[in-house]
Formats: sequence, structure tokens, C-alpha cells
Amino acid sequence: MKKIIFIIAITVNLISANEIYLGIQSSYPSDGLSIKIDTSDRVAFQTIFDPLGTERSISFRGIYKFKKEFYYNIYGYGEVGFWNWDRRYYNNETVDTFGYGLGTGVEYDLRDLDAGFIPLFVNIELNLHFFDTTDEYYYDDQELGLGFGVHYKF
Repeated sequence: MKKIIFIIAITVNLISANEIYLGIQSSYPSDGLSIKIDTSDRVAFQTIFDPLGTERSISFRGIYKFKKEFYYNIYGYGEVGFWNWDRRYYNNETVDTFGYGLGTGVEYDLRDLDAGFIPLFVNIELNLHFFDTTDEYYYDDQELGLGFGVHYKF
């Protein structure tokens, strides 16, 4: 019980002391709802999860902002995740896999366009993911892709 209270206290402290973003991120294979927390001017952590549909996933990112300007950031990230593909249309199988990836991107604050606008951020990124699976279709797969996200800052 003491551990649970301690974890809740740390979580509340992190949330109250940092900037939180809530939105949608689509960077295959990590697609879905996104929660991002800035822990400093240069470091952030992000969780992307999608519990519904035929491609379910949860992934965790560590983000480093290489260049932080007033209305945009250039960043890099490392990612680990768990992905599940429901391949009902391909031999009635599902694939569960662990993977990791890295990427780089640009985040832009839309308040640059109008100072009275809500704190909405868009990002575009280039990523590379590696999957560790024994499935014949996805065996040791590497994916290079583009990603896009929209986040509201609280």
C-alpha cells in the first residue's frame, strides 16, 4: 500500500511540475492517443497507445530537443513498444511483437500564426523501427516511415 501511495505521489508531482500535452500521434507502427510530458526544456517523455482495432499498440518514447526555439523544436527520440496485428485477413493469425525505433522531427506551435490561438502543436517526423518476431510475414522487419501528430498543451 505504501508503494502505491508513493507512486501516486510521484505521478502527481510530475504532472503538476511539468507541461502536459494530450493528442494524437501517427508514426507507424505507433499510432493512437498520445500523452507527452516535458520534464525539462530539452527532455520529454511520450506514451502512445491504441487499444482498439486490428493494430493495437503501446509504445514509450524518450525525446531530446536538439534545437528549442520559441515556436518550434527540432528533436530526436528513441522508442520501445509492443505491437499486436490482428491478421484475420491473412491466415487468421495474430502477431505480437516487441520492437524499438528511433526518429527525428519538427514540432511547431500554431500560436505563431495567431497569438490568440489555443496552445496547439503539430509535428512531423521521420522514423525507423525494428521488430523482433518469428512470424514469417514480419520476420525481423524494419520500417522507415513518416509520422504526424497534433497535441494540445495544458
